[in-house]
Amino acid sequence: MQIFDCIDKVGNKYGYNSELIDALKRCIPVMIQGKTEEDINLLMDTLERVQIYTFNEQPKQEEIDAITNKKINGRNNHVKIISYDKGEYGKTVSSGAYISEPIFDEDMNIIDRIGFIYITDLYSNSKTAKFYGTKINLSHLIHELGHAWGAQKSEFQQEDSGNYTMSVGAAKFHNIVDRKTKTVVEAEVDGLYIEEALNSIEEEESIYRLFGIDDFHKIPSYVPSKYQGSMTAMMRYYIEKLGKNTFEKLRIQKDRREIEKLQEIFDQTNFMKKIQEKDYYANKEKKLNCAQNTSMSDKAKKIIKDFFEKYRDLYLMPQKNKGFLGHLDRVMEQLFNFTSIKYSYDIFSEDIKKAYQEAYFSILVEGYVPVNQVAEIMEKRKKQEITQATLSNLAREALEDKIRMGEITDLPKENRVNNREEKTIDETSI
Repeated sequence: MQIFDCIDKVGNKYGYNSELIDALKRCIPVMIQGKTEEDINLLMDTLERVQIYTFNEQPKQEEIDAITNKKINGRNNHVKIISYDKGEYGKTVSSGAYISEPIFDEDMNIIDRIGFIYITDLYSNSKTAKFYGTKINLSHLIHELGHAWGAQKSEFQQEDSGNYTMSVGAAKFHNIVDRKTKTVVEAEVDGLYIEEALNSIEEEESIYRLFGIDDFHKIPSYVPSKYQGSMTAMMRYYIEKLGKNTFEKLRIQKDRREIEKLQEIFDQTNFMKKIQEKDYYANKEKKLNCAQNTSMSDKAKKIIKDFFEKYRDLYLMPQKNKGFLGHLDRVMEQLFNFTSIKYSYDIFSEDIKKAYQEAYFSILVEGYVPVNQVAEIMEKRKKQEITQATLSNLAREALEDKIRMGEITDLPKENRVNNREEKTIDETSI
């Protein structure tokens, strides 16, 4: 099915207005540029499955809950859900989101799912609306479609115990199910900030293509979403060092094989072992508090102390996050929280700003160190593989020369088998 035909079909299905349909016809083509046919088909399926709601102003939680309940339509009335604290990320209703819920039968087996997107319209006379040429927030539309796209394949995976995971791109939400009491406990989430960073990069690049912009600095400052900035800059660094394909496969296809390879290499760096040593924690805490010198006012010292006590767990790596993705997600989370609070700079004095900058620098260092170590090991492996392949080719060429010269009348058994296999493949491909 052609892309525009698909958009017209879902527009009729859900009763979209002409402005939203036009926005989709502008955004979808730039979103799928460079993607595989399988990934594009997944996005088309996403558009058919996930309804898009637009609000004239920031919606209230009750309005979002009403849409959710309408779509569930009483099918989960027997289920009790206990939510976890999402911290800074989940404090307020955002101006856009992808919402998804599983549907349970009486035995607490997942039998269906519901999903929708909501975005808040721009003010018609705002700079962003004039730049976009529409009140539809194209940046947020692309962003939330990106999350839904990343959730289309294998979103809910349930174990025999009843426990299940919900995968939205690189983010994996873990949920515990008690079949007897019909209770779902939202336990924890992995990769949430990796997903936000990766999705924001996709959003940025789609905006570049949509408006023909070839330089990030040429985009007006009011365009990028709030997730962008420090997080995406660090994520771009990881992509540059470790390969974009690795993370794209993780997000859309849920293929974790490349990540497992990175995990194996990450383990060789001994970074997690080093980061959990007491000396590291002591030095890190000293680093974060280095701005608390005697020239600081007592008020400034108290603000800094209260801040680092509150966010201590964010700036000092907890031991539970063992592993490559866990570490990367924590770095992204630190950067997200730092970005969230930096807007309060204006009410603080210069000495407090300095302390925040020290904390930010420490986060960046912690992010750069392991990726550089992993990339270095990857490069060494690549060189070894190239060397081995070259030696193998040289050995084969030497063997073939000996056969042509009559020094060897027949190939060894293992080479003879390989030779026949290669010939069969060649004939099949003709």
